[in-house]
Amino acid sequence: MNLITCQDIAHKGEAIQGFCLNLQCQDSRPQFCLQCGFDPKKHSNCKNDLKGFGQIQTFITKFNQNILDLATQLNKSFAQVKVKYEEFSKQLENMKIHLVKISDCLSQQDYQQMKGYLQVIKEWYQYLNNQEDIMKQNQIGTQLIRIKRMIKALDLEQGQQQIQDIKQDNEGALQQGIQLLNQQKWQEAKEKINQYIKLSEKRQSLATFFKSICLIEMNQPGQGIMMREQAKKINNNLNRDLFDYADQELIKTPQNSFMLLAKSYVLNDEKKFQEAIELCEKVLREDPQHLHSLYKKFYSLYDLTQYSKAISCIDVALKYNPQYSIGYCSKGVVLQSLNKYNDAIVCYDKAIQIDPNHALAYMNKGNTLQSLNKYNDAIVCYDKAIQIDPNHALAYNNKGNTLQSLNKYNDAIVCYDKAIQIDPNHALAYYNKGNTLQSLNKYNDAIVCYDKAIQIDPNHALAYYNKGNTLQSLNKYNDAIVCYDKAIQIDPNHALAYYNKGNTLQSLNKYNDAIVCYDKAIQIDPNHALAYYNKGNVLQSLNKYNDAIVCYDKAIQIDPNHALAYMNKGTTLQSLNKYNDAIICYDKAIQIDPNDALAYYNKGNTLDNLNKYNDAIVCYDKAIQIDPNHALAYYYKGNTLYSLNKYNDAIVCYDKAIQIDPNHASAYMNKGTTLQSLNKYNDAIVCYDKAIQIDPNYALAYYNKGVVLQSLNKYNDAIVCYDKAIQIDPNHALAYMNKGNTLQSLNKYNDAIVCYDKAIQIDPNDALAYYNKGNTLQSLNKYNDAIVCYDKAIQIDPNHASAYMNKGDLLKNMKKYSSAIETYEQAIKYCKSNENEFKRLIMELKNTK
Repeated sequence: MNLITCQDIAHKGEAIQGFCLNLQCQDSRPQFCLQCGFDPKKHSNCKNDLKGFGQIQTFITKFNQNILDLATQLNKSFAQVKVKYEEFSKQLENMKIHLVKISDCLSQQDYQQMKGYLQVIKEWYQYLNNQEDIMKQNQIGTQLIRIKRMIKALDLEQGQQQIQDIKQDNEGALQQGIQLLNQQKWQEAKEKINQYIKLSEKRQSLATFFKSICLIEMNQPGQGIMMREQAKKINNNLNRDLFDYADQELIKTPQNSFMLLAKSYVLNDEKKFQEAIELCEKVLREDPQHLHSLYKKFYSLYDLTQYSKAISCIDVALKYNPQYSIGYCSKGVVLQSLNKYNDAIVCYDKAIQIDPNHALAYMNKGNTLQSLNKYNDAIVCYDKAIQIDPNHALAYNNKGNTLQSLNKYNDAIVCYDKAIQIDPNHALAYYNKGNTLQSLNKYNDAIVCYDKAIQIDPNHALAYYNKGNTLQSLNKYNDAIVCYDKAIQIDPNHALAYYNKGNTLQSLNKYNDAIVCYDKAIQIDPNHALAYYNKGNVLQSLNKYNDAIVCYDKAIQIDPNHALAYMNKGTTLQSLNKYNDAIICYDKAIQIDPNDALAYYNKGNTLDNLNKYNDAIVCYDKAIQIDPNHALAYYYKGNTLYSLNKYNDAIVCYDKAIQIDPNHASAYMNKGTTLQSLNKYNDAIVCYDKAIQIDPNYALAYYNKGVVLQSLNKYNDAIVCYDKAIQIDPNHALAYMNKGNTLQSLNKYNDAIVCYDKAIQIDPNDALAYYNKGNTLQSLNKYNDAIVCYDKAIQIDPNHASAYMNKGDLLKNMKKYSSAIETYEQAIKYCKSNENEFKRLIMELKNTK
């Protein structure tokens, strides 16, 4: 037994009772005997810290329990900061070794050996009794406090000092600001107080950011992610401040893993993904199992769309820690991007199982369910995310998108407004609200939202694009084109922007410019069926029918169920008089979409062109059955009934077309024509006048009104109508010819001849104009000139019985009987229906001879 005795001269040899445990003790000998304990000159300032060996054993026991408790807590915090865990564990292990050795010394009463551990015992003693005054020389106490700080996740230890410096700078700025206020130096005071506010934001945001890192390290990513978003809201310059702070710390400790991670967060936000990956790999070279670095590397790979590498990266993290919640959530994001929705949901569910407060996992699960069109299930997930984080703006936004998909537009707007209330700079929420308002035909309100989204994010190509669509709906075509151009400037591969710009140019009848846009859309997206389809429509408008058919065929090749492409191919074939081919296309369109009223209508028109009137009526009726307000179907059915001489039935159809579309000028005009055929001239005039009222440039209505007035012997009124028709359409040959007929009725023969000549000039093959001119010349006794006109009429139309008749009669009156007989005989060859009449005239002439 190595007992030690007191070395004081006055009481040398007295048994030592214990040691002074005060770190500041100035006595040369830490041990004390009973007399030392009573001596006022010894340990004068630390009598209470004189502890016997029994008391020291009690401290050791208590301290041992304290270390065990901290070790237990540290083990529970393993996922928080592995590097620190290993460092602190070694420190605790060393302390345990010291404890064992000191306990052995006490048991063996080896106080001489125990004296070598006195500094350690003093530090333990101060830690247990006076933590607030622990000084730097108390290495053990400092280490233990650092461990406790880490366990409590108040902040990363390495950030404390600089944040404390910021706090001191902050308080100094406020004090200076108040002094300047007292000095009435308002501007300087304002600047200092602004500095105080900025420093407050910086300090709070940095602390909040590092707390978010702690939470993620502790496998509480739901709270951690929310905390990071909170840090961003506190300080708009968080990334810059964080980057600067990390750089300063890395100068001190180049291998500081959490500072490298902090920089990787900033670089990733700035889309410098490769640089972010390099920082993560730097950490991983030191510690291949550093989960947080694997997680951050994963996201940079994901943002680079390197999905396979991203999955491999996060799988490594999950291998090291199968309970890594954020790892499962991250893997779900990649699987979702790969359209592996069910696999993604499995990952999100696993993340939620580990961390029930993982709002992001709930939101991402909602996004995946939305992609599967499971809208109600998606809403349940968004609501859960919002319940966990009431300030989750993106969850409100995405819930709004889902409600929009369910056509619950007003409910969607409520969600977008909530997202905007939480985050006034939420460009996506403004954009989506604009889309919803557009669906409600609230175009001007939609434009306000798109403008707000663009104000927040000037590079929001989709906002410009959809604003263009809205302006197009308002027929503001030039403004729409400006928006499409802006979208294309931001995103040169925006095929839809080119496509819709083409549609807008088509509305402005700028067909060639439209084709350029459709071609650009097709170049970007060779499978853009609609671009081919609309290019076909433009080519059809340019009468380039064969080129149009090529485009429709391409659209059909890409999308075999493109009913409109089949239908418009049919209309193009119809324009080429390929009626049977057109019908095949209409039938295909109807097969794809049995409720395609337009296909039935166009098929009806084609059958009408083939004089298959009854079949045409069946198609018109089918179109009307599908769409009872199909005015054109009623109108063309009326035309077909007119062709069948079913005049009253035709009028019923025209009336129905007019009822549906009161401005249907053609329906009024054709109703007038039908009434004219029924000799209801005054009723016909009423219809023609209505057509003219609707369309003052309706030349045919003026012409037909003139014909009716002519039939009523209202010749001057008729001429007024013919003149109006000619004014509108200077090439209206029939108007000239009928004006000539009217002038002939007024015995204005020379004026009539002028009109016939004009009609012939417009249409050199107008047999009737030559015939009528011949009649007029005959009235002027210009028989030879008249015969020339009759011959011209017969040359153009060998079946023109009246021309033969009038020529023969004129020759008979000129006593040119042989020539007259030749004319009648020629007529018999071509005019079989008038054969008997011409034979009678021949017999009559022969008898006259």
